[in-house]
Amino acid sequence: MVREEIELVNNISKDCFMDMIKNIFPKDRYIFAEIPSYYEDFLATFDQEFIKLGYTENMYTERKHCIGKLINPSCDLVFEFFERSALIEFFLSSNDIEFIKLSSMLEVKKALEEANINHVKIGPDKLWLEYYKSSE
Repeated sequence: MVREEIELVNNISKDCFMDMIKNIFPKDRYIFAEIPSYYEDFLATFDQEFIKLGYTENMYTERKHCIGKLINPSCDLVFEFFERSALIEFFLSSNDIEFIKLSSMLEVKKALEEANINHVKIGPDKLWLEYYKSSE
């Protein structure tokens, strides 16, 4: 996999952000996310679409986090994840990966890289996109 940093302007608009995402993933998009329990209200807004794949406990807060995926989420929802990226770890990918059960986001990252699937992670403070693309 080749890692590329795509710089983001401060306070990027939803339209500009989504144009970038659509350019990277013109067809299907998948979100793999670990959602902390204190974001239950956020999770409730898309709970029917969210496929829960496991739970993990945060060693600092001892709260459970839900790990799962969304298939072809709306542009609004992708941007909502971006807005919360400081507290919700997630990957956007071009392909689905079948998991029976997940216990960490590290498993998602490993699976995406082993399958050579293009994916994006938001960099610290939303300053850039970490774009991992197939070297083939």
